[in-house]
Formats: sequence, structure tokens, C-alpha cells
Amino acid sequence: MHYYREGRIGDFVVDQPLVLGHEVSGDIVAVGAGVGTPGSGSAWRSNRSDRAACVRSVRPGATTCARAWFYATPPVDGAFCDYVTIQAEFAHRVPDEVSYDVAALLEPLSVGIWASRKAHVVPGSRILVAGAGPSA
Repeated sequence: MHYYREGRIGDFVVDQPLVLGHEVSGDIVAVGAGVGTPGSGSAWRSNRSDRAACVRSVRPGATTCARAWFYATPPVDGAFCDYVTIQAEFAHRVPDEVSYDVAALLEPLSVGIWASRKAHVVPGSRILVAGAGPSA
């Protein structure tokens, strides 16, 4: 909403046309040489990394990277388009029963899970949810 209304989010300024679309899912239709594929019905993380500058963790696909770029954040276009190039390690197969809409929501869900774990929120915890959401 900030990009749409103000043309920026913090230091990220939209100074040329930008394709939006941060939470994504879809079918993998082609892969590069030597790259396996999780198949159709995939969701993927909303970032790209500089492989040379990133440290891989022991978990598959996990990285700690100071040089990461996010879809729909200048200068990287988002996924509201027919085709998007992704890095193979960020693609995750989802069951056929999971719709594309639901698969796209895995990214914001994972952010909520990460934040809850970081804050040590567990079932039965008392929390306060404040804010008006993106329409504010």
C-alpha cells in the first residue's frame, strides 16, 4: 500500500515502473541446467540472495544473508505477471490439495510463526494485537 500511495517504503523508493506482488505461488514451467524441480503447485520464498555473499545454514534452503533482495521491492519486480524467475533453493512443493491462493499465504504465515517464536509466544500466551492493517 505504501508503494501505491506514497511511492516508497523507507529507503526503498519507486523511481521507475515496478511490478508488485510479494506473496507468490504457481507452477514451475522450466528449470535451468542441472536444477531439479519440486513440480507444479509450488510456493516460494519472496526473496533472492547473492549466493556468493550468503552463508548457508544446516537447514535446506535456509540462508543468512546481508545481500538479499525481495520481490516487489526496488529494484526487483514482483510476481503480478505471467512468469517469474526464482532461485531453485527457494521453491517448495505444496500438496495438490493446496490452492494457489492458500500457497501464496504461506509467506505471511511464516512471518507470523517466526515472530511468535522470537517473542516466545506459545499456546495459552496472552498477547495484544494492535494496528489497523494495510488500509491505515
